[in-house]
Amino acid sequence: MNIYKMTEDVLVEVKGQSWMDVGIHENVELVDIVSDTSSNGNHFLAFYFENEKGERASKTEWEVKAKVPYEQMDSDERDAYISKINNQMARVSLIARQFVDKSELIFEAPSFKLFADTIKAKLDGKTAGIKLRIKIVFDYNDWATLPSYVKYPWIEKMSEFPKEKSKIKILDNIDKMHKSQDAPDKLEVESNPFENTGSGTITTDSTAVTNTPF
Repeated sequence: MNIYKMTEDVLVEVKGQSWMDVGIHENVELVDIVSDTSSNGNHFLAFYFENEKGERASKTEWEVKAKVPYEQMDSDERDAYISKINNQMARVSLIARQFVDKSELIFEAPSFKLFADTIKAKLDGKTAGIKLRIKIVFDYNDWATLPSYVKYPWIEKMSEFPKEKSKIKILDNIDKMHKSQDAPDKLEVESNPFENTGSGTITTDSTAVTNTPF
């Protein structure tokens, strides 16, 4: 009996996915926006970018979760909780404002899921053909993604900012352009929400308060 049978089913074609390296990239488009729930029940809002080479980058925002109800937090804990949510909304707005007017982003939502769904609905059908310039850095987990801070620009429309007038710069004292020396050898791109099995913790900017109950 011949166990080794080389058939068409065996001769599969492996297609690799190219990802943008750290640095500043031009002629990038926002090609997909996903508001969904991961396999372990965490809500997320993901933005997927692609350049002319077919290389991709992603920015994923996870719901900020608290270990205790808001009503049971003390004033410092509440301030930290709201600060993280505000930082997250500010990051999302930096992306969204490349496609819609600021006035369209003034709204309220009772939950992160509805917030994410609303952002997606406002941007659907409005991103194609708009060329962007974005910055990719390593986050604290050594994933290549867009920055988490909101004080300095990391995304802009190329039609509004020619290269010589770009406000996006590599910030030597802030931007992480090299992986940690003890970082494991792993794919240098932000993890896919559908493959994430962690707690759904989001990355906040460097000004966010730590030691909070969430």
